[in-house]
Amino acid sequence: MSPQGTDRLRVTLVKSVHGQLARIAASVRGLGLRKPHQTVSVANTPEIRGMIRTAGHLLKVEGGEPQSGERTRKDGRAAGSRRAEEAR
Repeated sequence: MSPQGTDRLRVTLVKSVHGQLARIAASVRGLGLRKPHQTVSVANTPEIRGMIRTAGHLLKVEGGEPQSGERTRKDGRAAGSRRAEEAR
């Protein structure tokens, strides 16, 4: 954690939300992103990580290490995801 007590993440919208499901668009909007290539700084909390996970295919995230409870594979997908299970 940083000296101020909360870690920050820089989140950039790299693709448009046009044509995405409403819940994905709502997650992007909840992160404070409106336009492509816009960058915001958000707190590194489980709630924010969930929004980032929902719209991750549209975002670029900088900063912050994976939380202790997050499991990831070498290819970057979450362990236990359906694609990860099918690949086995």
